[in-house]
Amino acid sequence: MAVTVRLPGALRDAAGGANKLTAQGRNLDEVLADIERRHPGFRARVVDEAGRLRTYVNVYIGDADARERGGLAAPVPDGAEVMVIPAMAGGAAAAPERVALPAAVRGAIFAHAREAGRLECCGLIAARDGVPTRAIRCANVAATPAVRYRIDPREQLAAFRAMDEAGEELFGIYHSHPASPAFPSPTDRIEAHYPEALYVLVSLRSGDPELRAFRIRPDAAGTERTVVEVPLVP
Repeated sequence: MAVTVRLPGALRDAAGGANKLTAQGRNLDEVLADIERRHPGFRARVVDEAGRLRTYVNVYIGDADARERGGLAAPVPDGAEVMVIPAMAGGAAAAPERVALPAAVRGAIFAHAREAGRLECCGLIAARDGVPTRAIRCANVAATPAVRYRIDPREQLAAFRAMDEAGEELFGIYHSHPASPAFPSPTDRIEAHYPEALYVLVSLRSGDPELRAFRIRPDAAGTERTVVEVPLVP
C-alpha cells in the first residue's frame, strides 16, 4: 500500500534532501523499513535502540498520533499521509553574519512573551524564500513551563501544514526566558533537533525585552551542542 511520508528540514538530510517520500507498508514499522532500504540510517533517526519511537520524535498518521495507535504497529491505510516531526523543546550550515528579523515579527514575539509573563512562551517563525513573514504562537505543554518549554505536538503539526499550504518554510523557533538571560540553556542545547532553524530567545529579566538569536550546531544525540550567536538586524 502506497503512502506519503512528509519530512521537516531536520530529517531531510537522512532522506537525500527530500521533503516528501512515497513508501509502502501496512503499518508504521513496514513504512519505515521501506524507507530504510532506500535511505540507510533513516530508521535510526526515528526509532531507538530498544525498537521504540524516539522520545523526541512525533509521528502522525493523518491526524492520529502513532503512539496512541500502537507505535510502530500503528496501521497505515493506503493513501495515508504520515508526518515525522522531531519535537521542539528546550528548553548545519554555517551561520550567516547577520539575520534580518522584521519589526512585525519582533513585535509579535515580544507581545507573546509579555502575555506569558512568568511562564516561557514558545512558537515558530515562518518565512518565504528565506525572508521571515510571521510568528506563529504555540502552546507550551512542558510540565514545568516556568523553566522549560515544549511546543504542543498537535499545534506543531498544524503549523507545519499551514506553512506548507502558504508556501512558507520553517525559519526559526522562539521561546522566552522570563527570569534568565537570552542565551540557550543546557536543556535548550540538548533538545535542539532542528539545526537548520534559527533559535530566537527573548529575555524579560530586566523588564525591557532582550532579543538574541543563535544557531545550535548538531552534535551527538543527547549531548550539549555548539552555540553560535547570529546578530539580528531590523
